[in-house]
Amino acid sequence: MSEIVVAIIENNNKILLVRRKYIEEKFHWQFPGGRIEEGENENQAVEREVFEETNINCKAVRKIGERIHPNTCRTVSYWFCSYISGDAYVKDSKELDAVRWMFPPDVFKYVTSDIFKPIKQYLLNKENEFD
Repeated sequence: MSEIVVAIIENNNKILLVRRKYIEEKFHWQFPGGRIEEGENENQAVEREVFEETNINCKAVRKIGERIHPNTCRTVSYWFCSYISGDAYVKDSKELDAVRWMFPPDVFKYVTSDIFKPIKQYLLNKENEFD
């Protein structure tokens, strides 16, 4: 099982991103997510983390994949999540200082770490919808 879960949430053709309060390595803007707590499975963890960080209720729909992250060397699983409800704002002000819905082309301008290849492909496909 993964140590870290990450959510890819789309709503009204925009993707949810969060900005870390302090830059760590290459991480500043990123997809919401965090550590799996004891007793949780991955989909429970990703839903909880998104809500704790952003006030967004989401449903983990499908696991995209898993990898050892090239910057942290941690096992990370990536999940497509459906938006359910909530207005996005920074709930976790210890770690984050901004939450924003962005169109797919903008995600590439903001995310500073390596984007997992299947997510990159998904965003590129969405970007083509804007051409």
